[in-house]
Amino acid sequence: DDRSPCAYSVEGEEYVGKKMVKDFDGVLYWGQVMGFLAQEKNSPKTFAVVYHDGDREELEVDELKKGVARAAKATVGDTQTAKLHERLKQRVKTWMDERERELDRAAARDR
Repeated sequence: DDRSPCAYSVEGEEYVGKKMVKDFDGVLYWGQVMGFLAQEKNSPKTFAVVYHDGDREELEVDELKKGVARAAKATVGDTQTAKLHERLKQRVKTWMDERERELDRAAARDR
């Protein structure tokens, strides 16, 4: 996904901030829901997800629900999962920092 983090709303949606797990060709990837795009007429709401490997994608709510449910059932006590969570935290911070910089630039332009 090439959209700016500022394109997404981050408040007013229960899934924002939730962790999720998605299976890509038999490999599980941890992600976090970072924001959503408001629903346009006749189109579903989409959610921005950032994964522990740095990839990003937009998911519709049905697929997102599956990933959130999978994360709730996942074992988080093993060393590998702990490492993935740490990488995910770093990716989330990068996304948030990028969003903050863009908001600062937009505010400076508006002055």
